Amino acid sequence: MDVDSTRREQSQPQTPPDTPAGPAEAEISIAVRYPGGRAEKLLRPLSATDMAVDVEPADPYSYDIVIADNADRDLGKEVLRDRLTDSKLVYRMRGDIFHELDLWEMAWYKELAARRVVLPNVDGVIAVTPRLAQKYGRQTGLEQCHAAGLAKDPANWPNKDHYRQTIEAVTLTNMNYWKKIAPIVEWASVVEEVLADVGGHWRVCGEGKHSDRLERALSGYDHVTHAGYVDADAQLAQSNLMLHPSLLDGQPNSILEGLASRLPVITNDFHEFVDYGGPLEIASTGRELEQLLRAYADPELRAAKGIKGESYIDTHHSERAVGEKYVRACQEILA
Repeated sequence: MDVDSTRREQSQPQTPPDTPAGPAEAEISIAVRYPGGRAEKLLRPLSATDMAVDVEPADPYSYDIVIADNADRDLGKEVLRDRLTDSKLVYRMRGDIFHELDLWEMAWYKELAARRVVLPNVDGVIAVTPRLAQKYGRQTGLEQCHAAGLAKDPANWPNKDHYRQTIEAVTLTNMNYWKKIAPIVEWASVVEEVLADVGGHWRVCGEGKHSDRLERALSGYDHVTHAGYVDADAQLAQSNLMLHPSLLDGQPNSILEGLASRLPVITNDFHEFVDYGGPLEIASTGRELEQLLRAYADPELRAAKGIKGESYIDTHHSERAVGEKYVRACQEILA
């Protein structure tokens, strides 16, 4: 049974014909500012390029490009410094900053300054997906909006062998946003019904603001559990299927980790997942979800799909593949 969903490959923004070529890769110097706890997701693909990269150097604005990785409210300070230098200030947008602004509690004039002054006055943005890059351009009028995804190495994740008939499904997410959680609640009754029939369990893992609300919503099920915080490696090794419905994500780490671990990944039809182009299974309705779950009770099908996912990650999400997207973005911003 072939249960692959029809996909659309998301085309990358093309450089206009009259855009001058940027400097050679080896000639570009980059200073990374505000590296957060997940800075390696930026630094590892950058280190796979020939660009010269330093983290928090003493004189960041002597470099060709300053990448503000996790600046948040401090981005305004960098915009002011940038006006006085020849460097290009690039904002690395990890998620949807505009949604974050809606949630942050700040004075109206500070929010207005962020939207009308700070965000439009960087020299470029590199988002995690093309759709988020395009949204940044629409919201700010900025022309230099690019996308570079996340890098994953399958060698760093469990190499799953599929043999169990029962489904051991996992979701790895944060629970700080209800838009990430609501689709899980919507799926729970369908998953419960199928797993009661074919056998297995769905562990929804993670913590956050809405953890208690999710736990209450799932408390009546026998085959669906809120598991709280877990070790991701260990949980992936114990699972044979990933479920990741959401209404907020850009390019979730957990989906890439699931694919890298040879787990088939079922998502809902949220636009970022539909646009992704990778080997995801899209369930637009409860009926489609039920059909996919019953199909993936077959370990041979899970194994075949898992190999496709691992191969996709190896090709499209290697450090060099993602690093090349950063190179192209930096060349265009400098040009």
